[in-house]
Amino acid sequence: MQLERLATMTGFMRQGMTLRDFFQEIVRCKVPGLPYVDEQDQIIGRISLRDVYKSIAVPDSLLRIADAMGDGEQMSKLGLQEMKVLELMDTPVETYLLETMPTVTPTSTVITALALM
Repeated sequence: MQLERLATMTGFMRQGMTLRDFFQEIVRCKVPGLPYVDEQDQIIGRISLRDVYKSIAVPDSLLRIADAMGDGEQMSKLGLQEMKVLELMDTPVETYLLETMPTVTPTSTVITALALM
């Protein structure tokens, strides 16, 4: 079986787009990531939800002591207020760009794609 039978058509990200644009597109297409293209519409990388999350999530060291910090009111003192979220949404998507990635073509087999994951 070839990938083109299973592929989901998505939009893409480019310079000038924001994290808000990224989230809107991955929700619309129900996919975990999107290609990033240059001015000539050539794919030069990707942006994935997993990598965005890893970049903006609470550090592991803080998560390990979360129980000791108490309720939500206490946690709000960590600086994760709504304003920070709004600022993050306006971050340029290229901040999260992964330029190296395994690639396949529409005619690649599913087994090939799975081997690269």
